[in-house]
Amino acid sequence: MALSGEHGHTFDQIVITPKEILQGISTLGLLEWSKVSGGRNPQGRLQVPYAAWRYHDRTEEKRDIIVAICSSSPKNVDWTFDTSRKNWLICPTRLIAEQQDSGMRFSEAAATIEASDQSFCMAAHADMANIVQDISDAGALP
Repeated sequence: MALSGEHGHTFDQIVITPKEILQGISTLGLLEWSKVSGGRNPQGRLQVPYAAWRYHDRTEEKRDIIVAICSSSPKNVDWTFDTSRKNWLICPTRLIAEQQDSGMRFSEAAATIEASDQSFCMAAHADMANIVQDISDAGALP
């Protein structure tokens, strides 16, 4: 099933991989730590895309760039953008809500969504691809 997004793509054409997510966020600086999800699981299902990371050199400028991009990028699902802690996070808000409501670990909540709602995962992949592209574009500016 193909769903249409705001950018005219069908969601099933957009699969963002963990490598692509890391490449995008690393355009703003050297990563000290990261945990990302994307692509497909071994059963072929789309995984819920998210990124948690820490720059070696965290600056207000980088934080402001991320916040501006995350608040202005068109979205098909609701997202949480948290730069208030040591590790920064971009993930679908639904993932946090389901994790908190169920008491499951983050990865377990993601696996539950992946097993039950591939349409949501398709929409989230389309969004994450746009967000990562915008971060990559900002990092490429002089």
